[in-house]
Amino acid sequence: MDRGAFFPWLSAQNMTRHHSNQRLLLGVVLALGLASWLPATTARAAEKLSERDRVTLTAKLRSKQVDSRLDAVQKLAQFPEVEAAKLLLKFALRDTSDQVRRAGYTALVGFKNEAEVCDLLIDQLNRQAKQLRPDPTTPLLLCVLLSSELPDVQKSSLRYVNDKLAPARDGPLFVTALADALALRHESVDVAPLKRLAESKTMENFAVRRSIVRALAQIDDSEALDALIGMLTKIDGEARADAIEYLALVTKQQLAEPADWQDWWVKNKATFQFPALFERPRTRAYENLIYGRASTYYGLPLYAKRIVFIIDASGSMEGARIVAAKREMTSAIEALKDNVSFGIVVFNSRVVVWKRELVEAISSNKQAALQFVEKIGATDQTATYDALAAAFLVDAEAIYLLTDGAPSMGRYVQFDDIVRAISDQNRSRRESIYTIGIGPGEAGSPFEKFLEELAQQNYGLYRRVDE
Repeated sequence: MDRGAFFPWLSAQNMTRHHSNQRLLLGVVLALGLASWLPATTARAAEKLSERDRVTLTAKLRSKQVDSRLDAVQKLAQFPEVEAAKLLLKFALRDTSDQVRRAGYTALVGFKNEAEVCDLLIDQLNRQAKQLRPDPTTPLLLCVLLSSELPDVQKSSLRYVNDKLAPARDGPLFVTALADALALRHESVDVAPLKRLAESKTMENFAVRRSIVRALAQIDDSEALDALIGMLTKIDGEARADAIEYLALVTKQQLAEPADWQDWWVKNKATFQFPALFERPRTRAYENLIYGRASTYYGLPLYAKRIVFIIDASGSMEGARIVAAKREMTSAIEALKDNVSFGIVVFNSRVVVWKRELVEAISSNKQAALQFVEKIGATDQTATYDALAAAFLVDAEAIYLLTDGAPSMGRYVQFDDIVRAISDQNRSRRESIYTIGIGPGEAGSPFEKFLEELAQQNYGLYRRVDE
């Protein structure tokens, strides 16, 4: 996606494409309101726009020429006061050009410590809360307030996120979308709102943790690295693996524990420089990532604290394949630490879920799981999509799909349809989907490409197992 694209998910088309609930996101946030959480600040004097400048710049903001509108925004940025902010709100943040909207937002961030401007933004958010239709400027104004260094605004904006967004049904989904949008900008000024969100109760949601980690990893700034390293003790599972993978990539250090990263950063922060050119992994990139000596399943790391194993028990798995699959799953379950929760889904023509909720990997639960695994037999057809959909019914961080053949029944059977449907559903969950292909045929076969694509679009890795 174009690095210059600014909050593209706000369009109705993209909100529908990414997740059906996103059409409700802005409406939910607007309905919550900010009035009781963001008190008025103490105003201070600022340089004022002259009436002549205001008229001239307004005319330029109405121009059909993008360059003219950009010039007006840049001039307004030099006047950190209410009248300039009003023009930015009215014109720049609603401009048809991504470039102008981006410049308008950046200008407002420059006003983040102006008390009168913060009061104006609060007033605008309160007005938007009374509107029936979502306002596309809402997340931008919230980001400016989250960026503020004014103590009252800092405290109150965080309180709003904790008390209103965190418990709301779509609140965490809003925060993940907001983090995604900031990630697209690659701007240092966006470290502050991301750090503030990382201090909020929305971090109790796995998708929020993962989205904030990955957003910070898109900003080449030492403060972003500082924030990531500081978060390592507060996050675990797949989110911590994301952070460590990125840190290892840019620092060339192979460190496993948060304390090791913190010690290294204290010694190297002042002199650290980002590599001139490096490619950020868009999904899980490395199988041998050093992270807490993670156990494995078919050689794939088990980083997550909440895991679902899916095993294909269709007719083609009968014999040596199902025996080997049960052996590997038994070894993986036995190796799980007791601070991990897990579940099992078995599928052929139908889907069987071992437990409705994930269970802790304590001895008694492991023994019950192994007894269940031992009884698995292979028969009938392959309802792959239905099994993945069933795995989404529990709150997991990672799904491990083991299968030996193309889907033959279920709601979706075409490869592209399954990848599209699962990836769309996973945008709000952010779960890693690891795939294991048993005897997948020739390298690059359609079935193998399906498993690779499913993993690549969902933060996972693909493992080929030849017989």
